[in-house]
Parts: sequence; C-alpha cells; structure tokens
Amino acid sequence: GPAPPCDETKLQTDENHCGRCGHSCLGGACNAGKCESVVVAGGLENPVDLAVDATSVYVTARGNGAVLRIAKGDGKLDVLASGHDEARGVTLDGQNLYWSNLDFAGDGGDDYWGGVWGCTLPACSDKHLVTEGNWAANVRFAGGFLYFAENNNSTIVRVKPDGTMRTGFGTGAKPWSLAVDATHVYYTSNTSSLERAPLDGGASEDVGPLDYGGIQGFVTVDDERVYWAYSDYATPAGHVMSALKANPAAPKVEYGNAYVGSLGVAVDATTVYW
Repeated sequence: GPAPPCDETKLQTDENHCGRCGHSCLGGACNAGKCESVVVAGGLENPVDLAVDATSVYVTARGNGAVLRIAKGDGKLDVLASGHDEARGVTLDGQNLYWSNLDFAGDGGDDYWGGVWGCTLPACSDKHLVTEGNWAANVRFAGGFLYFAENNNSTIVRVKPDGTMRTGFGTGAKPWSLAVDATHVYYTSNTSSLERAPLDGGASEDVGPLDYGGIQGFVTVDDERVYWAYSDYATPAGHVMSALKANPAAPKVEYGNAYVGSLGVAVDATTVYW
C-alpha cells in the first residue's frame, strides 16, 4: 500500500519518516532524527565480513565455518556453505557470491580449503573453487575481476570469476585487506604503511601509516580518498585514517584513535563509519 503520510513536525521521532519524509528505519526506532540500529540476526559465531544486495546480507562466520545469507526483512537465515573453517572475505558480482578461505592452497578436499570459492545465487548449489590461494584473505569484486590478498605469498592476486587470467602484483609482507578503484588496489599488510599497486602492473608505493606488528584493519575508497583502520600496541590505540588518492604525500586525516581493535571502515557521501 501507499507509504504512511509524512507529518514534518515528527521527523525527529517517526520511524517511517526519520529525519526526512520517506526515510524508514525498517523496524528500528527513530531517535532525534536518526534511525537506531536493528539486529538482523544474532548469535552468529565469529562473523568476519559481510556483503549486501537488495534483499539479503551475506556473512562469513569463522566460528563454525559457514557462509550465511540473512534476509533483511525477517532475518531468515540460510547456510549457503559449511566446512569452510577459515572463511573470511565475502563479495558479490550481482549474480554470484564469492568468499575467500584463509587456509593453505585448496583442492576441494577435507584438509585444505585455501583460495576463493564461489556459487550462483540464489540456490548456491554449485559451490566450486575459483582459484587456489595460500591463505587467501578478504576477496573483493571490482571491474570484472576478483582481487584478494594471498597472505602467505605476500602478493595481491587478480583473477576472473571463471578462474582465468590470474595475475599477481604488489608487494608487502602478509597483505590482509584491500580495496580497488579504477587505477589501483590499496592494501594493508605487516609493513609500516598502507600500500597501493597500480592495476597496470607498475611498482607499489606507500600511501600512509600503519603500525608494524599491530592489528591491521579493512580498507575502503571513494572517488577522492582511501580510508583504512589499524591498531597499535604501543599507545595503545585504534586509528582510522584517510589519504588523498591524487596526492598520497599530502597530510592525512585522522578520524578517531580511541579504540584498540578498530577494524571495519565504511564511507558514504558525508560520513566515515568504523
């Protein structure tokens, strides 16, 4: 049916029109014009990474080796894959789901599952190994390719979703998380700097600070900047930083440095979240 009418005098409290007309909190409360968080699914075992489409949230649950689909509306949970005890990254290309498994090179057997795996949605009945990986971390889909950090081999891998055109590039000990734009892949690693490598195969370069031996977090990009999170043990503190992509040597922006364990980072048109 039609949306409930909008009373602009109630935008601070109306869960159907929170902050602006037509902005629904999808079941959450509206407090001071902002939607409160809603638990879509609880009780997951060590959830690591997530991806979303129009109807569902996809999560890797390292604690029980599962790849899950959770309906946004009613929280219905489907186990799409099991037995992947080191499942970490998860990504979508519109029709297919992919996840990376932080294990030794995978052969589909019971011993080693390392690599990038995929299946066709919605059934996910054709689970298959896309490409092997020696500790494959945090796969991402961009520009028709899958990218992941091959942690044990200290390289970034690019591969087509059908497993062809596999190439490795970038340097950096134990790369972990990455983000990709039209020209570069940006990645954290066990070095003292966030690094980036050009997609055309040129040399890697430093972008901004990390704490060697600390906790490396995730990376994301927008049109102008790259954002990353990490924690150091010396202070101790968690850091959320950004650098200008057009000039990485320019002064960095730091958004917060209070919480050890700062890992995830996301950005929209106006706000950084971590």
